[in-house]
Amino acid sequence: LAANVYETRIRNLIDWVYDTLPGGGDGSAGNPYLTTYNWYPDNIGSARIRGLELTARLTWLAWDWQANYTRLHAENQETGLQLDRRAPTSVSLKAVRGLGPHRVRLEVEGYSQRMDSKGARTLDGYGLLHAGYEYAMGKDTLLGVRVENLLDHEYALARTSSRYYAAPGRSMFLNLRHQF
Repeated sequence: LAANVYETRIRNLIDWVYDTLPGGGDGSAGNPYLTTYNWYPDNIGSARIRGLELTARLTWLAWDWQANYTRLHAENQETGLQLDRRAPTSVSLKAVRGLGPHRVRLEVEGYSQRMDSKGARTLDGYGLLHAGYEYAMGKDTLLGVRVENLLDHEYALARTSSRYYAAPGRSMFLNLRHQF
């Protein structure tokens, strides 16, 4: 078991803000052209991030389990608003099982809804499932395959008034690792 409590104070945090450019549409049925945005850096004079992280690890039913819980309070101290795109709550559960040269990994992670656009919009929470397999070809060589977002869940990490910025769908990675 582990518990971590932390506080980070930040001066002059750079954030990204936008305004709309003339001539862009609003994305509505009557004006289907997407709005055009001008993005530029903005300074947050003072921010504070406080967090609590809880972790538990155990071996049960021949699987190695790890559970994590994070509670985060990230605040722009000038406005009192939650900092954009930082989920207040996140959880994960990982299970790994080795059978001789084979190793299987399953992971579930979830994130709560969070604010965006300086608190003007809310981004939905989301959950993901990942899976992986590794084969030890020798003492120093591993061959593996990993699938992230196994269920191809659609989710967004940012948005504007007319558009969500979607994250990648299902992704598969093949790796060969040799240690010298």
